[in-house]
Amino acid sequence: MSPAEHVRARQRHTSEAPFELDPGVGVCVAIARAVADGLAWRGAALARCDADGGRLKCLGAWLDGAPCPGESRTPATASPGSDFDEAAAADALLASLPPPWSALPVTDCRTRVVRDNAGHAMGLLLAVDGHTAPPDPDEEALLKLAAARARVELERQLADERLRESEARMRVALEAGALGMGEWDLGQETG
Repeated sequence: MSPAEHVRARQRHTSEAPFELDPGVGVCVAIARAVADGLAWRGAALARCDADGGRLKCLGAWLDGAPCPGESRTPATASPGSDFDEAAAADALLASLPPPWSALPVTDCRTRVVRDNAGHAMGLLLAVDGHTAPPDPDEEALLKLAAARARVELERQLADERLRESEARMRVALEAGALGMGEWDLGQETG
């Protein structure tokens, strides 16, 4: 396989892998796997920023060919907003992850900030390896594609959370007012 064919195969794998989920492995782990496998690096992780963009929580991690514990011991703190410091966020995330991440000798790290439409940081995609390599445009393209997939997943998760919060508020309001809800299908009304 020529180098160009190898790069195309890696990029195709990254674009398709998040949809080829193993049972019990979520989308965030699949994205991390696609990055680690696509770059042929030891590991990758996807973390989400909280509402103010200042704390990161790992949602999925892949290390040495398998899903691994990616839940942060304590959420990493990063600078909020559009001036998100990628390097500081990556260091904080790596320091907050449990073993085997904390014991990993990292000599090279690639990151990509996942941003919303307004340019605010939503999350961080991180890839780590034990070798140092010069930046590669194909690797950057792969990270950019994976970050776009991560953005879609993070937006879906945020929408789900907002829906659950709205439903909870509606339940409280209905209970407090001793009201109920029902449906009336006018098309089925006879009379």
